Amino acid sequence: EIELEAAPEDVWEALTDEAQLEEWFANDVELDPREGGEGVFRWENGEERHATVIAVEPGEKLVLDWDDDGEVEFTLSRRSNFSCGLSQIR
Repeated sequence: EIELEAAPEDVWEALTDEAQLEEWFANDVELDPREGGEGVFRWENGEERHATVIAVEPGEKLVLDWDDDGEVEFTLSRRSNFSCGLSQIR
């Protein structure tokens, strides 16, 4: 788990909002952050990866099943209004 000096709501948006994901993760993102939703992530080098949202608890947990790399779970834990912990489990 890492501690982030950011509001938990902001971190959640960075994990689930297409425009914010394009700022730090992939160049082109299509993501439906609902259970059963699909995600497509594209990079400038032509790489494209697909994922399915397996589970979501808004503001707390996001589980993606990558078509080429298995499940990844992101869990947020609120520390205060201005910080949170972020865990990633493969």
